[in-house]
Order: sequence, then C-alpha cells, then structure tokens
Amino acid sequence: MQVFYCGWGIVQQFIFADANMPKEVNLPTPSHRQVANELVRRREFPILDVIDALTPLAQPELLITHTNPKSITSTGKGEILLDGLISPVPLTMKSRSYRNSRGK
Repeated sequence: MQVFYCGWGIVQQFIFADANMPKEVNLPTPSHRQVANELVRRREFPILDVIDALTPLAQPELLITHTNPKSITSTGKGEILLDGLISPVPLTMKSRSYRNSRGK
C-alpha cells in the first residue's frame, strides 16, 4: 500500500505543477524526482503512449503482491460497505456526500 501512495503522491505533485517538474521542496527524494522527470519529458505525448513507454522501466518482480477478493455490500440505505478496500476519494465526492447527508 505504501508503494501505491508514494507513487500517487508523485503523480499529485506532477499534476499540481501543471505537468512540469515540481519544486524540489515538493519532491525532495531523488528517486521521486526521477519518476517525475520521466513524466515531464513525455508530457506532450498521449497518456497511453507514455504508459507503453514506461512499461519496460517497471520492475514488478521487486514487489510481493497478494490478491485477496473483497466483498462490496449495499445496505439499502444508499451506503456501501467495503470489506477492506482502500482508495483515494476526490474532495468533490466527499463534499457532495457530506451535503447529501445533511439534506442539502
């Protein structure tokens, strides 16, 4: 999970910098800056081409992953129960669900 959030943080900084190199204070770790630099150098290309170009640089053998099926259940009250699923939620969704829960 840490690898996901580390990578997601790099992408967030890259997007915040408008697809330019983030300030060093935003990405102080050299390896994180290298990842951002690979994205910056390809900013004019279509995203699917960038993904294809970066695939040979991936080292999936360095990660040990386990697949665990998780269930998703609806309560019938507009709520969804997730069995261990963790993912980022955009602020727009958080604020919208907060407003809906307050009846606005």
